Amino acid sequence: MGPVAEDDGKPRAGGHGGAGVGLGELHFKDGLARRRGGPKVFAIPFEAVVAGVGAVYQVLCEVDDAGADAAITQYFYNVESYFYFLDQCAAAGIDKPIYAGVMPITNFSNLARFSRNCGAEIPRWICQRIEGFGDDQESIRKFGVEVVTQLCQTLLDSGAPGIHFYTMNQSAATLAIMNNLNLK
Repeated sequence: MGPVAEDDGKPRAGGHGGAGVGLGELHFKDGLARRRGGPKVFAIPFEAVVAGVGAVYQVLCEVDDAGADAAITQYFYNVESYFYFLDQCAAAGIDKPIYAGVMPITNFSNLARFSRNCGAEIPRWICQRIEGFGDDQESIRKFGVEVVTQLCQTLLDSGAPGIHFYTMNQSAATLAIMNNLNLK
């Protein structure tokens, strides 16, 4: 079973997990997401996503048996892949809400290393734009906030049930994105 969390239901940045729209700060505990007075949420492990919908379905069935109400994806930057994944889950009979996992871009070298280690893909066009900024960290941060704001707006406009921000203890970009989206 994947990582789990307990929170107080207040969306905010910082801490161990980050700010989540409707999910709040996540603290990993006991193999199942426990939220006081709210839904139990499960983070889908990347290995299951790579293995395909069948593996995710098996994981979600185990989570359902444990009483989870929803799931969170690993972070991504490709909206089409997320909705394709949701379509495949729906076709397999998975009816739990699957929240979009998003990681703000604040430090590209750290993001690239982290993505390599966990198997997440960064689209080539994002890599090329960021390479053009060289060592200008402020331009990278501004570009990252702009790109992730657009990603989140598209996800929400297209019917994603919500967004979970993986902040990696870097809350400023997440707060800027939430502000851009008029989320409090």
